Amino acid sequence: MARKYRYLGRRVRDARPKGLSSVREVRDISRVIVRDYKAGRISRGSALSKLGLLKLAVMRSRRFRGEKREKALRIIDSKMRRVRK
Repeated sequence: MARKYRYLGRRVRDARPKGLSSVREVRDISRVIVRDYKAGRISRGSALSKLGLLKLAVMRSRRFRGEKREKALRIIDSKMRRVRK
């Protein structure tokens, strides 16, 4: 059974390997954050803060270089725009 962590969102399963490892994982985490915001579980400021932290984690990660990093950052930026509306 996979363990559920409160990593940036409310209910996000941690995929192996530990930490952020793929663009899909970034997309899933950002979707959960936006969903939690729209459901009223977290505030706008909290959602933007969590997305900003996710963005920082992607920028600092060695696993995200070149095209992979750009794609992940585009996904996060689009979710941040959605929350700011």
